[in-house]
Amino acid sequence: MRPWKPRRHEFVKRPMDSSVLSVVLLLLVTVAAGQAQSPEPYPFAQYPANEGFSGSPAPPRLATAAQREFRTVLREGAKKGPNFAGHYTVVVWGCGTSCAQVAIIDAITGRISDPPFKLITWDDGNGFLKQYGLHFTLSSSLFVAEGCPEEKNCAIRSYEWKGNKLVLLRTRPVERFPLVPAEPSRITVKP
Repeated sequence: MRPWKPRRHEFVKRPMDSSVLSVVLLLLVTVAAGQAQSPEPYPFAQYPANEGFSGSPAPPRLATAAQREFRTVLREGAKKGPNFAGHYTVVVWGCGTSCAQVAIIDAITGRISDPPFKLITWDDGNGFLKQYGLHFTLSSSLFVAEGCPEEKNCAIRSYEWKGNKLVLLRTRPVERFPLVPAEPSRITVKP
């Protein structure tokens, strides 16, 4: 008699090796514990947005020459609807390598407010920042800018949206990647 072999359509149930099961359970517990203990990087919940928004966002009111210069990106950004402090839309666009410009548009009135910096970069020539970016949520009036406004004074700045402007709450230093010294050129030119 030949030994039994499962046919293609038959499934063979084998008990899972207890060591494999232990490893899987350990990984699940570790991941769950890590997620439960990791604090939110910024306290958005401490700065709740005052009011929400429903409906179609108002078109941006272009009041300055700079706003008119970037009218297309502002109009397209405003169409996406609120993403900050209940009824505001933060529009971000690039201005070169590691550089961003920002405008904040009221979805109800179309009024455009500028942040306290014209542009923000992620490097000021003294080394790239380990953390950088703009952080905000629809449900909070907290706005965090990690970077170098006008390519200087790099820091993590926390602002609160009050009325129609960002009010500075706190400034903290940023961490940088170490600068790697440039090697001298090995090209020689003979006359």
